[in-house]
Amino acid sequence: MKTEIISVGTELLLGDILNTNSKYISTKMAELGLPLYRHTTVGDNFERLCKAIITGLQDNDILILTGGLGPTPDDITKEACAKVLDLPLLLNDESYERLKEYFADRNSVENNMKQSVFPEGTIILPNRFGTADGGIIEAEGKIIIILPGPPKEMEPMFEEYVYPYLSKFSVQKFFSRFYRITGMGEWQMYSIIKDLIDTQTNPTVAPYAKKEALVIKLTAAAKDLESAEVLFEPYEKAFKERFKENYLGYDQRPLEERIGEIVIEKDLSISTAESITGGMVASTLINYPGISSVISESYVVYSDDAKKEILGVDKDILEKHSAVSPEVLKEMLYGIRRITKSDICLATTGYAGPNDDKVGLAYYGYLINDELYINGRVFKGLRNEIRQRVTRELLNALLKRLLDKDI
Repeated sequence: MKTEIISVGTELLLGDILNTNSKYISTKMAELGLPLYRHTTVGDNFERLCKAIITGLQDNDILILTGGLGPTPDDITKEACAKVLDLPLLLNDESYERLKEYFADRNSVENNMKQSVFPEGTIILPNRFGTADGGIIEAEGKIIIILPGPPKEMEPMFEEYVYPYLSKFSVQKFFSRFYRITGMGEWQMYSIIKDLIDTQTNPTVAPYAKKEALVIKLTAAAKDLESAEVLFEPYEKAFKERFKENYLGYDQRPLEERIGEIVIEKDLSISTAESITGGMVASTLINYPGISSVISESYVVYSDDAKKEILGVDKDILEKHSAVSPEVLKEMLYGIRRITKSDICLATTGYAGPNDDKVGLAYYGYLINDELYINGRVFKGLRNEIRQRVTRELLNALLKRLLDKDI
């Protein structure tokens, strides 16, 4: 059952919004084991959309369209499907009743009535988070699924209705695990598992660098999760043995979520002193709800004067070793602890560039009780990429410490 995703909307072509729907649906199709043949994006143009649907039906068994289900004249998805399939557009009574319940006055209902009109025979998918219902059209051995564009409406609809519907076409499913690696570059990670990649069959092995971590993705084709876990087991054992202290296990959750759960449960206070990352470490941690109960203080000490005046970094050490040095980072860590008395103190310093001779050189570390950890390396990339990577490596190191032993 080959599938194509057609995303509808001129705003997507102009880059005004990011097309997260295709990514989400692609992931779900992989879980279902249904091959995805093509991604297509079409603007709000009736003839071009009709052409895309015709071509999509020629090449695929299933088309999934997102967007273009609203009440305005440029919302043309249902009209294009009806034109291509030669089906009349009819008002769906159940959808219309939900529309009337949603809107308080008659004018609003009439202005939005278009959202309750569908090609004849459409299986209606109720929208619990908006006014544009979706639908499934089965015609001439082909399937067209139409979904609203806003992700907050599309994703619940897909989970509740589309995923179960498509499951009946799934012969085998795909299961993935994401294994996090820290403290090295992408090429070094690749070289350690090159033999596993070269000989891969089932599961497949894919190393790559995400913004928040280095990751090895294992994907197994199996009838159920239990069977997939049997396939994962020898690879997981190999990762532990080969990466040793750089292995963080598998988990798709963001770093800040995993750290946040631990520090809140243990009631561990955290403070940060950041130079190169400019508050990015604290900002990342603050993404996790409830972290405010343990975040004590956070300082951006970008200049040498700030390091001296706020943290009490020794002037002689700054002059002798420069601001980007393990010696100064140590001073920053002890300085932030002296000020805040926090259980966990984090600090960063480095050259983000682009004009520094030593661009990418950075040091990061933590102070937990009397345990001092400092690491440094040269990070590649543009200015913000370097800052993000320093943040990632520091939080990876902290997470590993939290997982390894109690505080």
